[in-house]
Amino acid sequence: MTFVALEDVGLSRLPFSWSGVSLHAGGASTLRVRLTQLGPDSISLAVADGTGRPVASIESLVLRPVSVEHIDSARTSAFRDSLFTLDWTAVPAIAPAEAATAKWALVGTDHYGLAAGAIAGAEVTAYADLDALGAAIDGGAAAPEAVLVSYAPGLDDEAAQGKPRSKAKGKGKGRSKAKRGLEPAGAIHAVTHHTLGMIQGWLGDRRFDSSRLVFVTSGAMAPEDRDETPDLIHAPLWGMVRSAQSENPNCFVLVDLDPQEPAEASKAALRAVLAGEEPQAVVREGTVLGQRMARVSSGTALLPPRAYANGAWTCTPREPWRTWRCCPAPTSPKRWARTRSGSRCARRG
Repeated sequence: MTFVALEDVGLSRLPFSWSGVSLHAGGASTLRVRLTQLGPDSISLAVADGTGRPVASIESLVLRPVSVEHIDSARTSAFRDSLFTLDWTAVPAIAPAEAATAKWALVGTDHYGLAAGAIAGAEVTAYADLDALGAAIDGGAAAPEAVLVSYAPGLDDEAAQGKPRSKAKGKGKGRSKAKRGLEPAGAIHAVTHHTLGMIQGWLGDRRFDSSRLVFVTSGAMAPEDRDETPDLIHAPLWGMVRSAQSENPNCFVLVDLDPQEPAEASKAALRAVLAGEEPQAVVREGTVLGQRMARVSSGTALLPPRAYANGAWTCTPREPWRTWRCCPAPTSPKRWARTRSGSRCARRG
């Protein structure tokens, strides 16, 4: 509803604040409205049906002036200021306290050499699993500030092969790739099953109440401004841990290092990540990225070529689990119906 004042050329007025609203009757098919000006920016309304019986009344409606051009721009603009997206943004580095050395633990396989002195200012002790860490705490060891669990990218990870992590060992430069025993779908299920077990085991053990469990992945996330393809085997791990974070604040941390071979600077940045308050962080070449709200603009929207802007589109896989190719849909209605019914879509977290 727009009100136009005769004295304000080029301006309209939009409803801003309602008060004293009363409904007297319902079911009227015809309405008559009487507007009475109360002040320079307010009116009252009396609403009646076709026979004059009261239907509703508004004691005061405050109006706000707005230009006609502004209204037209809001109607035709393809991008609104109210549309936001989550973006990975560089966060200010937080210098950890230099006086004390951080006491951390690592459970399972050390895929990135985190317990081999890769993190300056942190003393990382390796354990076979959470049970071994709990036994050490029962034996008099202090509970660590953070407990790291690392996942190798893709199918090279033991969790992706459905194997238990029975031994904590360092990662050598010449590490051979693990035998791939599962297809991607089965590997995703195995990783999420392992992650769920870690979350449940952590929450069910009071010995870890003062610690945080840190999930370390490599290439599971793909920031928009980088030419990266997310690791689809471990990206669901992030979704599961995010759900656990919403229910258990300050218990879990997600850190994603550089794809394939994380840089030494990125490993060293783990201390700065845990010194801050980022529950989820992506580290690339030593730069820590955190999730922030960002406005959607025409530069980041997915727009079809102008020649096909009004037509239908379809997406086909170019390479399984990697990329998709979008192209104009076939013009035949029957063929297009078959294409639509056979498509499946996935959303990247």
